[in-house]
Amino acid sequence: MKEFLRKLNSMPYEASMRHFYPLTAGEPGKLAVDLTKPEGWDAVRSTAGNFYMPTERGIWQRMCETPIAHDSGVGDLPSRAYCVLDLLQKKEFSGQLISFGVGLGALEYHLKRLKPDLQVYCSDFNDEAVERLKIVFHECDGIFKFDLIGGSYRQVFPRVQDGALLLIHRMDPHLTDEEWIQVFERLAADKARNILFVPHRLLTLRYLFDSKRRELYHRCCRAPLALSGMVRTFHRWLKLWGKNYDLVDESRVGYSRGFLLKLRNNAHS
Repeated sequence: MKEFLRKLNSMPYEASMRHFYPLTAGEPGKLAVDLTKPEGWDAVRSTAGNFYMPTERGIWQRMCETPIAHDSGVGDLPSRAYCVLDLLQKKEFSGQLISFGVGLGALEYHLKRLKPDLQVYCSDFNDEAVERLKIVFHECDGIFKFDLIGGSYRQVFPRVQDGALLLIHRMDPHLTDEEWIQVFERLAADKARNILFVPHRLLTLRYLFDSKRRELYHRCCRAPLALSGMVRTFHRWLKLWGKNYDLVDESRVGYSRGFLLKLRNNAHS
């Protein structure tokens, strides 16, 4: 019975649902911002609230080190950083990590704090986040504007090594299924061999009910909302990356599940 319930909860088929964040500012009961678009992120990065990114280094450091209400405030960032570093050592990757869609850069801050000799390169697809992160994240080895959908990461990161680990951490809701297929196609075309994919959440039966309950509560309270995109089941992700990448390992990254993807030998051969 326990195994049956576990399988039922995991929703072992392809499915997805829209995902919303409550905001601290905006017109009550209305969709305040669309976080699937660059201009949506530009707006929230410069405005006090859940996704604000400061330009004062001290404030930024405190946000990185304290689990508060911001988009990286998952509460277990040092643990996540240790998990990523353990994977780097276990799999004997090179001393380079390329992180996409970093936002506040809080996880990457902890990676550099714990292992200063690790080369960490960061990117995001909106101007406001990139410019603000350049001001505060002094330890980072490089911060770039980069669009995962249409860009070539080897052009933006020309010194990347074949043994580098590419990190996609908690940015999964913001792209459509078609866009994620394009992302994995582009990465495969660029011979990106190793990807650690850490979704914000996997869609399970329990999460579906909890999420809809919270959404109903926020709508009843007339809280402004941000459309974050889609949350998907594990089986949907298998399809999205499956043409070009194999799932070779799965591990915990903090309280999330991390999937290590390896470029298929016949991908874009």
